[in-house]
Amino acid sequence: MDSAQRLIFASSQFPPEAGEDEETNPGIYGKALAAWLCDQLARRGYVVKRTVAEDFGRLIQLEDPNYQLYVACASTDQTAGEWRVFSFAEFGWLASVFGRRSKPCVVSKVMADVKAILQAAPSITDLREE
Repeated sequence: MDSAQRLIFASSQFPPEAGEDEETNPGIYGKALAAWLCDQLARRGYVVKRTVAEDFGRLIQLEDPNYQLYVACASTDQTAGEWRVFSFAEFGWLASVFGRRSKPCVVSKVMADVKAILQAAPSITDLREE
């Protein structure tokens, strides 16, 4: 797994759904944020393969011919008012065999697009890189 920077921001636009944190860990939310990001990324030409609940939040898997490409998002605390987003790519076994283990440019591009999406949203404040 190789990741780019992490983005942290505040927003009340993504309220938790009842029982949502039963799919992750208690107090970890991100279902509404993931749905919104899927829509925003699709508008920029990305193909969303699926979303998955994980212990740490939500994963959005994006179509990519070379990597398993993901955008991860989650609340930073139980208030669901502050959020963390990052992207990463997992390398398949062929990449290991042929030595393709360097960070793909696609991760940086995804994060640049996510950052632009967040900057354009009026309900998002205090955007910063971690």
